[in-house]
Amino acid sequence: MADLVLTSPIRSLTYGRHINMTAFGGTAPYTYSVKRNGAGGSVVPLEDGSATYFAPLELPSNGICVDQINVVDAENNKASTSIIIGDYITIFCDVIAHEMDLYDRVFIASQKFEWPKDDKLFIVVDVATTRLIGNNVEYRTINSIYSEVKTINSCATFSVNAYSRSLEALHRFPQILSAFSSAYGQEQQVRNGIRISTLPNGPLVNNLSELDGSSMLYRFHMNVSVFHNDQTIKAVDYYDSYQLATKVNA
Repeated sequence: MADLVLTSPIRSLTYGRHINMTAFGGTAPYTYSVKRNGAGGSVVPLEDGSATYFAPLELPSNGICVDQINVVDAENNKASTSIIIGDYITIFCDVIAHEMDLYDRVFIASQKFEWPKDDKLFIVVDVATTRLIGNNVEYRTINSIYSEVKTINSCATFSVNAYSRSLEALHRFPQILSAFSSAYGQEQQVRNGIRISTLPNGPLVNNLSELDGSSMLYRFHMNVSVFHNDQTIKAVDYYDSYQLATKVNA
């Protein structure tokens, strides 16, 4: 009998999205759950033995951005996998990390992280500018709850910097762009409702290595456009359930 394994086709998901997961091996039936005190998502089992994981609508107040999904089979064998929950920046970094095999080496700027001390490649991503291109509101029923959905459509310019003390940044920085046109990159963009340009926002990739002085870090910089939307969802009353005050003059 094969060992019980729980797989997921992706590593990250934006708020309010969902993904199907399937357990393999072990002995059916399977029981799925989400570890407590995580990002706050939920899981719903399906008749075919798989399950659908639903990400939370927003990052919880505890600041935790990872959910662990667990599965237990009929013989109490256990397996788990984790999903990172975040926004369009999270997806952008995940695509680079996945395609370039740079797990834990793609950072969002202005965070409290320690730069790697080895010679290998690492990447730092920052939001340089954001252009707002739409502001919409609609009303629809979500999970049997009448909800107001407010959406801001934007085009962000990401500042992407590839660093290394070896020649790795010099040789590999073009792979950043090819990551976005890969099968995984395209799947993540469709699944999470974003669009990443496959060419820099501008004709040049800049060699900024000399800015680091005597440390002699290789540093290659490019700007990349990312189209995305930010949604705010909240429950609202139907129009005919408002409490209105009426005054009658006799």
